[in-house]
Amino acid sequence: MATTTHFKNPQHLALFNESIHYVFLRWTALQLAIEHGMGGSQTLSKVSLLGTYITDFFGSQGVRIDSYDLEDNLISYFEESFQAQLEDGSALQVSQLLVALFRELGDGRLDTFERCKTAALNATANTGASVRVRDDDESSDGDSDSDSGDESVGAFPSGTQDSEGGMEVEMAAEAVVKQGPVFDEDGFEVVQQKGRRRR
Repeated sequence: MATTTHFKNPQHLALFNESIHYVFLRWTALQLAIEHGMGGSQTLSKVSLLGTYITDFFGSQGVRIDSYDLEDNLISYFEESFQAQLEDGSALQVSQLLVALFRELGDGRLDTFERCKTAALNATANTGASVRVRDDDESSDGDSDSDSGDESVGAFPSGTQDSEGGMEVEMAAEAVVKQGPVFDEDGFEVVQQKGRRRR
């Protein structure tokens, strides 16, 4: 089966899938897409499909995986599934974290996994149900959590992020919502220009 080709054992696969869940809980741009229903009625299905896609990608590529390739794929997925552009640097941050988790879990090391788990569970406890709910809760939790860089949704555990830190990711991710579907006062969607970032 393609999804398990490069996973060393079933526990490696199970822990990696669990770590994807924790990373998703802490990814501000993705949580905003969920909260604002940017994938339409299929938003949660698209998030689930993204998790499956990531598992398959690592299963087929293994340690040869390049975080920049994964970043490009995440950016494309956001554009196609959520009609949003990720210009906050979070796609690279998430990619690098997932690569580190895949390698460490394959070697039997759980340090980064445990930090991700703890941070995600703390963030979930601090933000309440807004992380898991579709449109039931219009929340401004990003403002209340921003006093602590490691506790805000979008910041990654220390030792797994770039020097920019999570606060910048959280603030920049607000632009993702502005570029997503915008509705006028009559409830019609306003067409916005869409472009792809090139390197």
